[in-house]
Amino acid sequence: MVALAQKFDTGFKGLLTAICATLLILMVFFTVWTVVMRYIFLDAPFWSDTLTMFFNVWTVFLALAITVRDRTHISMTMLYEILPPIVGFSCEFLWTVLICLFGIFIAIWGFDASWNVPGLYWEFGYMSKKWPMMIMPTVGVLMFVMAAIVIFEDILRAKRGDFTVHAHEIEDIKEYQRMAQVEADEVEVVERADAH
Repeated sequence: MVALAQKFDTGFKGLLTAICATLLILMVFFTVWTVVMRYIFLDAPFWSDTLTMFFNVWTVFLALAITVRDRTHISMTMLYEILPPIVGFSCEFLWTVLICLFGIFIAIWGFDASWNVPGLYWEFGYMSKKWPMMIMPTVGVLMFVMAAIVIFEDILRAKRGDFTVHAHEIEDIKEYQRMAQVEADEVEVVERADAH
């Protein structure tokens, strides 16, 4: 069961990363294409700026869900590290719970706002503005799911008695060593002063 959950977690994060990368590539492509069409051929497509804006907004919102899962979102990391381990762990845990609740808030009220937004995009054949705005409830659900995974991991760590703040950084170092096929005793890990 745990292996299946880990595969889902890895696959889901990989899917979100692939979607963000694709949207970023499309955003750059359409921006370059618009500039070339506007200044060289003097015939820019009227819809490309709006489409690029959609790609930009969707990329940022989807990347927010990835940062929640990777624990790389904005938090008070310096404060967590100078507190006693149990207190720092508790603060980080509380922050993740608040992010999870905020995801529920965005999902519910974001759907209401998206569904009721007035107006149409004439550039896209009078498409309703509610469809591009559906990123709000989508990111709310994604934030909830990703934060719930982090909460579950933290509960498991707490049961083991591991109250290390930012344990994901240690996991990242081990993963990089594994990818580089370097043994842990061959590498001296030096914490950078500007890392936090």
